Amino acid sequence: MRTNLSQRRLYTRSEADEQAAVIDYCIRMGSPYDRVIVSMAGNICFADNFSLINRLARVGAIGTSKTPQLKGRPDLLWHIPRQKFTGLAIELKKDRKSRITPEETEYLTFLQQQGYFAIRADGADEAIEIISNYLRL
Repeated sequence: MRTNLSQRRLYTRSEADEQAAVIDYCIRMGSPYDRVIVSMAGNICFADNFSLINRLARVGAIGTSKTPQLKGRPDLLWHIPRQKFTGLAIELKKDRKSRITPEETEYLTFLQQQGYFAIRADGADEAIEIISNYLRL
């Protein structure tokens, strides 16, 4: 049976999907890639706990209004010094069209002042490139 294109629901990757792709990559790469701290749905975890946190967030078990939100905190954070940098912080957006909030901009600026390489990444591919380049320094 043929399906009319207008009737198909096209799947668009969410920011959580992009984040999951980056975390999967980091876990496959091993140390020090997998030493990332993930901030998601008001919770912080290491990469090896990300899949559990992601599942709980998707079903609404965490990230409710009762959970204190970490406004502006970057999605991905490595406390691994490289050359002149204290660590790496990435605010991950699904694409270039996604807006960064004033709190996110303020937090990235603060981390840059503390010596972090703090940056926005548009999508998983760009984030992976940033991570790989940083950890090779």
